[in-house]
Amino acid sequence: LVRLGAQAAPFAGRIVKLLEHPNEGVQECAVECLARMESHAAPVTGAIVRIIESQDQAARLCAVRALGAMGEHASSSAGQLAQLLEHEDKGVRTAVASALGNLGDHAAPHAGMVASMLTSDRSQVRRAALKALGRLKAHAIPFISEIVPLMEDGDHATRWTAIKVLARMGSGHLDQDTVNAIASHLHDGRVEVRIAALESLADLGVADQFVSQILEQLSPHENPQVLLSAMRSLSFPSVSESDSREFMVTQLCEPVSYTHLTLPTKRIV
Repeated sequence: LVRLGAQAAPFAGRIVKLLEHPNEGVQECAVECLARMESHAAPVTGAIVRIIESQDQAARLCAVRALGAMGEHASSSAGQLAQLLEHEDKGVRTAVASALGNLGDHAAPHAGMVASMLTSDRSQVRRAALKALGRLKAHAIPFISEIVPLMEDGDHATRWTAIKVLARMGSGHLDQDTVNAIASHLHDGRVEVRIAALESLADLGVADQFVSQILEQLSPHENPQVLLSAMRSLSFPSVSESDSREFMVTQLCEPVSYTHLTLPTKRIV
């Protein structure tokens, strides 16, 4: 049935019942079936919503994941999902935030409730809220000031997620202090965060403001992926994953002045 996609629509009602099956593997297959049906699964949204109102925790979580997997085709469930954002169980709150993010514009009225989760004492919940706001895009712009502090979060995954989400807002919505704060993470102790900062500065089109700091990443001792991201952010042409560490070090990491380098004005990725 999973492989049938939309052709499995005649069995949608029976598939929904499998969301309450005691076997986790069966539940996940049911979620995948509903996701692949796309718009053909919309008529059973109400039945799935009834499951999230049940007392069975496992079934509730599975139903939430199913609605999230259906995305905009489950748009009518946004209100019911939002009611669970204050659920006592962090697993439910995390799943609901993720599901709402997948609903896109249909979840816009609930962006404020999602943003309120940014102050959770659970890093998993904070990250889920960040990712949901990132998918809500323009609807998350009013909450930029609440996202910015999470760039300094003690959890490194939350830091890089916050940086990437801010980059999705676009440079026109970020003040210089926020851009500078992103750039400050070029020296973060975690590789993932440094890469996020490099990629975000490039995506925002402001990497040219931080050339000297980015060049500092071109060290023979730096992580190869950081080297690659630094080169791409500065628009060096013909840089690919196949470039070896030795090539990057030989070409760009000798202890000499970089003042002679002429960087292309057009970014090439």
